[in-house]
Amino acid sequence: MIKKKEVVGVSFAKNASVLFFITLGVKVLSLFREVLMAAYIGMNQATDAYNIAILAASLITGIVGIAIGSSLIPVLAGIAADSGEEEKDRFFANVFYTMMVAALLVAGLLYVFAGPVIKILAPGFDDATVNFSVYLFQLGFVRINAVVAATFFTQYLNNKYCFYPPMIAASIGTIATVGYLLVAGSAANVATFMVVTVLGDIMAVLWMFPALWQRGFKFRLYWDLKDSNLGLFFSLSFPATANYLVQQIGIIITRALASQLPVGSISALSYANSIVMMLNMTVSLSIATAIFPRLAEALSFGQMGKAIAFFRQGIFLACVLLIPAAVGLIILAQPISTVLFERGLFTTENSVMTASALSGYSIGILAYAYYELASRFFNSMKDTKTPMMTAYAGVVVMIILSFLLYKPLKLLGLSLAASLMYIVMATMLLAIIHKRYARIFDKKLLANFLRVIVATSIMGIVLFWVRDMNIISPTVGILDLTVKIICAIFVYGVSIALLLVSTRNNGDNIQKEG
Repeated sequence: MIKKKEVVGVSFAKNASVLFFITLGVKVLSLFREVLMAAYIGMNQATDAYNIAILAASLITGIVGIAIGSSLIPVLAGIAADSGEEEKDRFFANVFYTMMVAALLVAGLLYVFAGPVIKILAPGFDDATVNFSVYLFQLGFVRINAVVAATFFTQYLNNKYCFYPPMIAASIGTIATVGYLLVAGSAANVATFMVVTVLGDIMAVLWMFPALWQRGFKFRLYWDLKDSNLGLFFSLSFPATANYLVQQIGIIITRALASQLPVGSISALSYANSIVMMLNMTVSLSIATAIFPRLAEALSFGQMGKAIAFFRQGIFLACVLLIPAAVGLIILAQPISTVLFERGLFTTENSVMTASALSGYSIGILAYAYYELASRFFNSMKDTKTPMMTAYAGVVVMIILSFLLYKPLKLLGLSLAASLMYIVMATMLLAIIHKRYARIFDKKLLANFLRVIVATSIMGIVLFWVRDMNIISPTVGILDLTVKIICAIFVYGVSIALLLVSTRNNGDNIQKEG
């Protein structure tokens, strides 16, 4: 029996900070790709077809990715604690080959029945757009297993507390597509773009091999479907997969409704979501990636106090970074959309549509982060059923609101429904953690939360006041927008710093009087 050990590792804050900047670079690059795509390809039936083809592929890559991401690290941590590293590596090989074969079989079925699937995903498409979307999906068929392999290798390295190479690998595919758009320019087309996307995904997998070998990884020809640990993995991953599928149903309904709005609506949702996800993934993914292995290891040794401390750190960091970001995006939605996308084939009308969707998505930024963090907590407890049940409630809310809001509010209604889904799910999960395990929002965290709200309110007032000013040029430009963003960051930074100093001084005076 392996002797229990204390959880000791590199500073969580340090890892989260480094991952934040790496992810920020990756997401800025991804946003630059969207800017180029908007300029050279635009918002039209071809880009709508591309986005639906990507959605069809994500039905596989997302399911496998969620299964791996929610269950692999907790199971590996448990095996390492009970049976050692050798048994852990043997199990990894077993689950790797099992999931790769399963993904290939399901992908094959989708390849054959791509036509009916696309028609379900986008009932508003005409026959030509459906056929082109099918062609794009089949063209990108190979990338499915590449993405699944990359997900496995990322989780393996994260379990070894190796975070940076997988994060950098995420940028390789983006670099490839950006390079293509820069070279092709106005001659770019979505079919070639899909081919380059596939090549980028394959290169991302190859990039991780040196880091894997340095940490003792070996390809083992081991496959045992009767392995009890494999059964545990699937029992944990099934609720998480069902959770993902339920959310995908909501997304599919959203895209289906968007396909019945003006042409380009699906692309507008995609462009707006790319901006929000830059923030969500930069902050949420960095914090969650750094916290997940530590949560899993702490809870595998029964150290609930350490786990709660890590969780509170994640909650606070997300609060400090994302509340002002969400307010800033809502106020500056139109200028941001104009500056980022309005050039080439991307028109002013397209910009207005994208800004509308951006405002709705921005409302759910903090809730998305809290949902991701809370899900990691339950996954570390080997409880994937609770997030699944909350997802059901969230998606029901999203579907109902989507049908109610998409006609009167159009894209704003659809994006707002998605945000409210995350708000419902995050609230439910945090309430359950509070009731079952520990009080997450203690007095200190609530006081910090209030300080962030006050500082953000001050920032929001100033930003709203300067939003329509022409500070540098008579038209909205990148320098003008940059100055406004820097102004908002400065006001928020000064406000939160003054509030912290004031609170600290009051605390010192109280202690002296006592």
